[in-house]
Amino acid sequence: MSSNHQPAPKSVQIYNKLIETPYDDQENIARFEWQLLLENRKNPLDMELSVALLQAYAMQGKAEDANVLAKTIWPHRMNLGVDAYQTYLALLTCTGFFERVVEECPRETVKAGHPLLRGAFLESAFALGSVELISEFADLCYADDAQGRKEFRELIKLLAENGLLENFVGHQKVVADVMAGKFTEYHFAVQDSDDDFELIVNYFVRGDRKERRLLENAIDDALSEFYLGLGREPFFYEHFLNYLVLDISSHWQPSLYK
Repeated sequence: MSSNHQPAPKSVQIYNKLIETPYDDQENIARFEWQLLLENRKNPLDMELSVALLQAYAMQGKAEDANVLAKTIWPHRMNLGVDAYQTYLALLTCTGFFERVVEECPRETVKAGHPLLRGAFLESAFALGSVELISEFADLCYADDAQGRKEFRELIKLLAENGLLENFVGHQKVVADVMAGKFTEYHFAVQDSDDDFELIVNYFVRGDRKERRLLENAIDDALSEFYLGLGREPFFYEHFLNYLVLDISSHWQPSLYK
């Protein structure tokens, strides 16, 4: 989030160190947060600084702080520089503002293959359960990758063959309602082997094992109630779609959003 034509301000220097910090180094992430807060007090109207602070909140699983700050930045988003704006959109995915991510999607930028936005928009489309958006963003993100487009078509086919597609928007809304305001990282992954195809949806939160299991149980209970209300077996999807709630410090790599 820095300019090539002038020295980077202190907040950008802090941010650049922050995104290279592993998630399990929570002590240093907290230190960078404190430094950004000090800068924020000096420059409370600097929204690019606020985006850096939002990154620090996200990497620590500070969901409440992240949600408040993300909403504060929103009215000023068009005044952000290109890098800060794209980072902000990706962080909106981390805080669950999926509709806003899709609303803001700069289609041509995604088509150009920007890796940060590619992940943010595909994951937002999946989180909303919209097959139309999944198809649209897969075509945009993999405009020059026939294999990538094929994999997402197979994903949609899997949902259809297992009877999930027709209610997927409602299904994902049930999960979103349970997890609203509780997570600061969100990813879905496809595990594909010769005899199995499974979707794993990961929510990263700040919480101990008991708290995280309670959230997983709450997702299962809410989905069970949803499908029973539709006259269906409650857990028919579990052989290919699972939701995991993980501790933010167990995130496997430094931030993707850089």
